[in-house]
Amino acid sequence: MQIFIYIYCPMFVFGRKTLIFIMLYLIFLAQESAGSSCDGITPDILSRHTGKRASEFEIVSKRPVFDLCEVIVRFRNNFIPFYVARNFLIVGVMFSEAKNISKSAISLSTRQFLKNTYLELKDLLERASAITHAPYKGKVTIFFFTDPGCPFCRRSEKPLMEVARKCQAIIKVLFYPVHGKDDAISAVCKNLSYTDYISRKWTSHKESCQRGREIVEASLVVAKRFGIAATPTFLIVNGREAEIISGANIKAVEEKCLELSR
Repeated sequence: MQIFIYIYCPMFVFGRKTLIFIMLYLIFLAQESAGSSCDGITPDILSRHTGKRASEFEIVSKRPVFDLCEVIVRFRNNFIPFYVARNFLIVGVMFSEAKNISKSAISLSTRQFLKNTYLELKDLLERASAITHAPYKGKVTIFFFTDPGCPFCRRSEKPLMEVARKCQAIIKVLFYPVHGKDDAISAVCKNLSYTDYISRKWTSHKESCQRGREIVEASLVVAKRFGIAATPTFLIVNGREAEIISGANIKAVEEKCLELSR
């Protein structure tokens, strides 16, 4: 027995196979329409809606959300969710079904940004590292952005050695001198070990050298690219993932280091 399904449409009668084809085609069109919500969304569009310079916006990710384009933007070192249409833009957090969908998007975009930036700057990170503490050969490296004149950095120095022991991590020191470059340059020129550096016995007289100036300048370039603007800051990587922890939160550094060492 052959069954026909009729759609009210003048002059046409469709069979089951034809109707299924039409339904699939309509679904395809709907998906295409949803996907197109992000087509053409560029920093220039964000600039037009916000009045800010297009060069200030770094688009990290885009995806269609409820007929809008969710754009995670890195703006002045912050990750901000924008929900964009052709004629308007909404800035803020979006909730759906009691879930903060913006939070998960920001978290994912941040992790991807850090991983991509680390892979891009991996060689420069190594060249900018002034001091290496590597008694262990684990899979995790902690890049310690510090300043010789930073009291919160000093409080982190010895506990960081214990963290490295627990997760078998390598420590690499990069100088981000917010209190002047002279001490940082001097520390590089003296070829200090990590234990010598944290002893502060080397501070009685300063040295200057071209290598010291170059390494400190390279570390400033790296810090800017990662959006680091204060010390201490810890960039923790294992080759597959990267995480930044700002401030002297050694407990958070330890937890992330142990997580990435597994």
